[in-house]
Parts: sequence; C-alpha cells; structure tokens
Amino acid sequence: MASQSLCNGERAVVLLFISAILFSTPSSLFSQALVLFLLAIAALFLDIRLDNSNFSVPFKTRPGASSGIFLGAVTLPAVYDLKVDSAIKSILVA
Repeated sequence: MASQSLCNGERAVVLLFISAILFSTPSSLFSQALVLFLLAIAALFLDIRLDNSNFSVPFKTRPGASSGIFLGAVTLPAVYDLKVDSAIKSILVA
C-alpha cells in the first residue's frame, strides 16, 4: 500500500481551525490553547499512523477518505476553549 499524502482536506481544515483559535486566544488562556495544540498534534499523529497501517481496523476507510479521528479529537475541546474565552470576555466587559 502506497503511503497516503500527509495533507488531505480534513487535516487542512482542522489545522486552519486550530490556528485561528490559537491566534485569537488571549494570553490569559494560553495554557488551554497549548493543551489544545498538543491534543491536535497527538490526534494528527494517530490519524497518520492509522492511515498508513496495514492492520485490520474496524473503521478502516477507503483510501483518501477521512476517518474523522483528527476532527473528532479536536472539535469538542476547541468549542470548550471558545466558550471559556467568550465567558471571560463577557465578565471583563461587564
């Protein structure tokens, strides 16, 4: 099996999403943004490793299709980070 491309549509979208969050996060929430970044790196590593594996994985997708691991691992923590960010901004404004 040939090695898959390291950049597909899902990975590009998630990386743009994460970079937008990292650049818009205030310095008071830097630790949360750093944890989100580390989670994204771990999910990317897992996603690439599963794409290139020859193991019989129950959710193996067709070549070129997204497994959803990367997007699924990053979405909920990113939403949480954005909610905390907006809550802190509303407290500071009030």
